[in-house]
Amino acid sequence: MLWRLAFLVFPVCIGFTQAAMAPSPGARERFRLAWEQKGRQTTAGCDWMRDLTLLVVADREVDRNIIEETTAALKAELRLLGARRFRVDTAPLPAGSALAGCRKGEIVASVCIGTAIASLRSTESRFSGSAIYYLTPAALDQLPRDLGNGSSVGPPAGEASFRDGWMVQSLYYHFRNRRQDPTLAAFGGWKFARHSLAHTARHELGHFLGLPHHENLPNPGFPEAGLCTQCTHRGAGSHGVAHAECLMFCGAGDDEWFHQETFGSGFGFCPKCRAAAAAYLKGLESR
Repeated sequence: MLWRLAFLVFPVCIGFTQAAMAPSPGARERFRLAWEQKGRQTTAGCDWMRDLTLLVVADREVDRNIIEETTAALKAELRLLGARRFRVDTAPLPAGSALAGCRKGEIVASVCIGTAIASLRSTESRFSGSAIYYLTPAALDQLPRDLGNGSSVGPPAGEASFRDGWMVQSLYYHFRNRRQDPTLAAFGGWKFARHSLAHTARHELGHFLGLPHHENLPNPGFPEAGLCTQCTHRGAGSHGVAHAECLMFCGAGDDEWFHQETFGSGFGFCPKCRAAAAAYLKGLESR
């Protein structure tokens, strides 16, 4: 599959171990309560959760409409999960921000981002109590690798560290698409690029709310989504490994795109992931 969206699963401020849960009476409620407790513990251990705010910041090349669309996707997801206090806002990066030092040409070094954001928080009080969502046109750590068959494997679309309270989304392909990149043109051009923009934002927010990838989250008895190998949309089941991601956006953006083009809708949350994320958010907001 062309342009796979890759992501990191990252640690929380206070450790939480998921135990395997059998589908027995009360298992779903215990599952929800465990995720709610995880959210409460997380908030207690992170200074940057003080304001219950996710601030979207961007490099100067990023268009205002991209910032607005990303922010809207994050807000919509929080509303879907029942957010009452946690909010999303935008803020300009100050001139000379340490984040600029993480970029070398078309590449931004993910290993540098945490230190740069810590510097930003220490010098700019408005950032000190918030999580940061950083948008950059640079590729994360590496440029795409040509496979020699007309396709390429790209760098990750996003990475995150809950421990340090930041997420980064690479807009490399969005900017490349403006130069009429043939790979993205085959997917649907700018329309596909806009879809992947929102998809990545929602995916990273899911990780921010404690979710691992779908196949790594134990199911205490919720109805399970079908495997992509059972779907009929274009490109179905073309992963190297089958992911239980149909009806979900926990998978790659190209799969959701093909599903949406065929059936008129994307994956959406499956019941177990929605229950976990909503409970975790409730715990975050209960401080």
